[in-house]
Amino acid sequence: MIDDARLTWHVGSLLPYASLPHTVQRICALNCLRRGELPALDRRSVGAPSVLTAGGIDLARLARWIGEPEQAFRWATLDAIPHWVRSHLILPYARVCEPCLACGYHAALFSVKLLDACPMHGTPLVASCRCGQLLPTTLGPAGHDRAGSCACGQLRFFTRETCRRPLLDASLTHALDPAAAWLEALGRLVRAADVNNGIDAAQLDGNSLGVHIPVWCTALGLPYPICFRAPPRPVPVVVAKRPIPCGIPSRILLGRAPPHDSVSRLPFWSDTPAHCVYRAMARHVRRHIAPDSTRWLRRFVTAGGPLQAGHLLREAPRAVLAFAVLLWTYDVEPDVQQHRWPDRPPPAGSAGGLSKRVMAAASVQPPAFGTVDMAGQQWLAYHAAGTAMQVAWRDAEAMATLAARIGIVGCVRGAQSPPQPGHWWAAARPHGTLCFVARDHGGTMWQSAPRQDKRARCLALAASQAARHRQVLAACEGPCLTYSVLTGWEAKHGVPPVDAAMRRLRLLGLDGKRPHFWLYRGADGRFVARLCQSRLQALGAAPTPAIAALRKAALDYVQRYGSLP
Repeated sequence: MIDDARLTWHVGSLLPYASLPHTVQRICALNCLRRGELPALDRRSVGAPSVLTAGGIDLARLARWIGEPEQAFRWATLDAIPHWVRSHLILPYARVCEPCLACGYHAALFSVKLLDACPMHGTPLVASCRCGQLLPTTLGPAGHDRAGSCACGQLRFFTRETCRRPLLDASLTHALDPAAAWLEALGRLVRAADVNNGIDAAQLDGNSLGVHIPVWCTALGLPYPICFRAPPRPVPVVVAKRPIPCGIPSRILLGRAPPHDSVSRLPFWSDTPAHCVYRAMARHVRRHIAPDSTRWLRRFVTAGGPLQAGHLLREAPRAVLAFAVLLWTYDVEPDVQQHRWPDRPPPAGSAGGLSKRVMAAASVQPPAFGTVDMAGQQWLAYHAAGTAMQVAWRDAEAMATLAARIGIVGCVRGAQSPPQPGHWWAAARPHGTLCFVARDHGGTMWQSAPRQDKRARCLALAASQAARHRQVLAACEGPCLTYSVLTGWEAKHGVPPVDAAMRRLRLLGLDGKRPHFWLYRGADGRFVARLCQSRLQALGAAPTPAIAALRKAALDYVQRYGSLP
């Protein structure tokens, strides 16, 4: 084992943010060491140090060997960055600044995707050697047999002089402080338990790099480092803030035990935030966005095939919205047919459940330091569930539009729709206020169905009643078979309505027939039930006796003559 006194090192020559592979190569070059001779946590799993991880090296012992404080290795690697941040914002290879290398300095923060130029010199960061090969994260040969240069020997990381003490002024490294503080702040954010729902990697490539990250950080109170690349355009976001205290109703707290009288009869829906948000959003969709969706769904079922259903989508915009409701409901609640379409009581002992994808996106994973209390986590869970279901609505709306454009309902899931950006949300607690930010996906989720104003609706209702009154008056002209319980059958003129209060209903109780009939009050005060397509009417003192008399008269007439008049 190498003794501490045998190591050669110039104390104070380890600059802030110096990368671990660069520092280890300096130590190996000064002391003629090999990687296997470095202090390791476990000799069986020791590896080459890189800008991403220490590779099993014991940094505490290494700091004691060279006489430097252990805090000097704080940003020697990017291992302290959370995995969900590192997997999306950190490059899988090393980048160098040539002026920094000339001074014998390299920082692991150069591998951050949003950092294009060196904050100290302003020169572009280089990701490949002069030989054309991409620089590995170890920044050199894994065995350190040629420490201080690339494997080809054309790119030198330090010279004999800069190996002992770098020539870079330590004050210049403060230019990396905003980037380090920003990455640390990202690690303290609250996010979805499903890390893939945090920041979509597809949005961090190409022209979309840095589009929504600055807006996200500004909304959460995190200053975006000026050394990062500037965003090309802003991204619409939705911000919600929760002052302390929260004020969430106690009846919907997570983990609430059911009352004693409801243990034997469990409810169909749980009181979790995701289930409460889904029920509220589904009720809003049924009442305000697509109130006639059930009628269109019946037409889809009776259309006869995917081509006929696609024809309905191409002709009626309301049918496209109803089809989006169908896709959204099945995406969020796969077992929706237990109690919907048609509406019926669910099987005994069953419970409503949401899809795993929605539940993963709606679940909250607070940071390890635990600054968000239970009420704050529940508040975040409601907003996260709403965000996840709005994304599901956006996808369903896009698929319904695609089906209307193709004209075939069955080809929706197999067709390739245009790529949609993934959703993300995050939360922080700056200055004692819990702040939630998510991408604004737009769409028609909160756009109610177009309705006329009250005056226009009143005029339309009056016109409809007048047209109906004229239609009934025209039908009552001439003789008509009349039946009453008191007088029996008679042949008399049709009884006209005394006012515009009339209803058009279906007559039940006939074998295989459900004809329409009018129900209104006559001039003598009695109620009249008259068939719409036949000259047959019945009288009664109230609506129920009039309808019963019309049913008896229709049955007697059909039994005697075979069909209605």
